[in-house]
Amino acid sequence: DQGRGGARGLGGLLAALVLLAFGALQLGALGHPLFWQDEGETVMFGQRVLEYGYPKVHADGNVVYGIGVPLEQGVDADSDAYGGSLWGQYYLAALAVWLAGDDGDLYRHTAQVRFSFALIGMLGLGVLFLAARTALAGGRWGLSVSVGAYGLLLCFSTSLMLHLREVRYYAPALFLLAVVVWLQSNRPPGRGEAGPGPAAGMAFALLL
Repeated sequence: DQGRGGARGLGGLLAALVLLAFGALQLGALGHPLFWQDEGETVMFGQRVLEYGYPKVHADGNVVYGIGVPLEQGVDADSDAYGGSLWGQYYLAALAVWLAGDDGDLYRHTAQVRFSFALIGMLGLGVLFLAARTALAGGRWGLSVSVGAYGLLLCFSTSLMLHLREVRYYAPALFLLAVVVWLQSNRPPGRGEAGPGPAAGMAFALLL
């Protein structure tokens, strides 16, 4: 029993180290480079949401417009609202911009805005693990090895980490889909036993 407890403790320590390594990779140097073009569009529309309540295209002689169709096709003529994308990412960007503030340091501002999106993406990855926890940790390897292996795979998922650092829809979309998977994985077998709650939750997450 003592040897088994020591092995579990060592496994837990290694899993924690792997997760710390992933966190450092995911959140390290968030301010470099500065916003990419599509991120800049998202941030600017987030600022417009703070100012006007919706992603307005024209303001103070400047234009924010990123879709590859003529301007008159992607903008509502009456409200001057942007129609090239769904607006969820812009309202999330508005919250991120508001939380970040602006002290004049472009690199620090970039990092602070990206942090909100990266954090939501990391939470989504955590929810995905919880959704598959029984299948992953139910075998003889146990929870610590499953967490460590999951974290190690994430450390090698370079494209995933890059997308989750972007101020775009990738991170919130991953989080919401993870919630859908978690709700489905926790429904009891059969029909109707869980009541309408999980189904309503999944529908709401998919709508968002």
